[in-house]
Amino acid sequence: MAAKKNQSRDSFKAFMEKRGLKPHPWAKKAGVRSSTLYNYLSGVSESLTADTLQKLAKAAGTSVDELLGNAPAIPKATPAQPVRLDAVVGIYGRMFAVDTEEFVQRPVGLPPDVEVLAARIDKDGLHPIPGGWTLFFEKQPRNPEELVGKLAVVQVAPQNQRLVREIHRGTQKGLYTLTAWNAALLSDVEIAAAHAVVSIVQIL
Repeated sequence: MAAKKNQSRDSFKAFMEKRGLKPHPWAKKAGVRSSTLYNYLSGVSESLTADTLQKLAKAAGTSVDELLGNAPAIPKATPAQPVRLDAVVGIYGRMFAVDTEEFVQRPVGLPPDVEVLAARIDKDGLHPIPGGWTLFFEKQPRNPEELVGKLAVVQVAPQNQRLVREIHRGTQKGLYTLTAWNAALLSDVEIAAAHAVVSIVQIL
């Protein structure tokens, strides 16, 4: 049993080195005592509690299994499903539906259970992001409150025009202010639908 624990500690240290994690800031972020982590790393304590491991894993954005060297954090690569090109992002971040049936490569790293659609950025449509890059957004809409402070594809009522905007709360409940990098802000608008932007990449 001791050999297993030492192996786990070695894997734990290797994980920290790979991620560039330092004991004190990592422990602080996880909400655990720095001494607990130092004692484990130095061999004073033989193991960490399940609760501590869970907190550390969450703070590092990984799993307990990977911390202890039992499993990879990312599943083995599987063929990525193509994503339907749903729109083109034109001037001022306005989105226009495409007529053709076209698919693009799914970005690496997206959870496989998240359904996404794609929109190709046209020229200065989302300046300073270059034209030709591709924006990916969740197919299923969310409550706008979940996306406050985040970039999203929003459908603005009553015109139902789709725009790429960052969502902020408006002056009244149920209304929102939408900001853009290259367009004037829209104050106190009603959002009919909001889809989280999950990635903006250049597809070669």
